[in-house]
Amino acid sequence: MLFWGHFIYMFMANYCGQTVINHSTEILQAVYDTLWYLAPLSIQKLLLILLKSTKSYSFNIGGIFTPSLEGFSTLITSAISYFTVMYTM
Repeated sequence: MLFWGHFIYMFMANYCGQTVINHSTEILQAVYDTLWYLAPLSIQKLLLILLKSTKSYSFNIGGIFTPSLEGFSTLITSAISYFTVMYTM
């Protein structure tokens, strides 16, 4: 029971991190898909600066781990490897 609780906790934390990354990417895509060429020149300059300077957002936990679904699979693979080594010893 404790194992499944930790597994679900890790999955949900990484899934929330993935939704933040996806939302950031969707905002960047929406700005990119706007009809910027129909806007006034001052707005066009702002949108172009925004497109050049904006990158996909992600956050690190302690500067070590980025929560995402890829991070979750890496975390599970590492945990299985560690437990396998400990079990064989």
